[in-house]
Amino acid sequence: MVAVGLWMIVILGFGAFSLDVSRIYTERTELQNAADAAALAIAGACSASECDTKFDQNTYAERYADANANDGAAWVEGVKLDTDAQTVTVSTATEESNGDNTFPMVLAQVLGYDGLTVRAEATANWGAPGGATTIPLIFSKCEWDAFGAPGYVDEGGGGFLHRATSVTNGDVPPARGYA
Repeated sequence: MVAVGLWMIVILGFGAFSLDVSRIYTERTELQNAADAAALAIAGACSASECDTKFDQNTYAERYADANANDGAAWVEGVKLDTDAQTVTVSTATEESNGDNTFPMVLAQVLGYDGLTVRAEATANWGAPGGATTIPLIFSKCEWDAFGAPGYVDEGGGGFLHRATSVTNGDVPPARGYA
């Protein structure tokens, strides 16, 4: 009986770990969605010049955080809005229907652990990009086949898509029908 009692504690511990940790992970994912949505909404409002002295970023964040949490409840711990640096950081945490900020455990309560506060944070920027040294450029296969056919790709140091002989008056030749 003693061995069975000890093994029951071990089994409950593993059950608590698997069930409660998966619930914490799900809660964290929901809170991250809420924080992301709130940060992006505030950044969008600020990029549209709505972040003046009357702008209530906490109410704005709370509305978007609650709407994007699956259970409809996310506590906005804080909003850091820096209009000079054009950044906003939103911190969210667990919020239960009774107003408590402790995420309740299911099986871990049997072992004496009541719960914890799960948190997430998101940062968003707005404004023109700065400091880029390259431009990402993507060609689809059909574009490459049409314009980059063998004999027209300049693989030299100049790096233009078509050879100089195929460009007339600065115009790129049509996709088909050129020699």
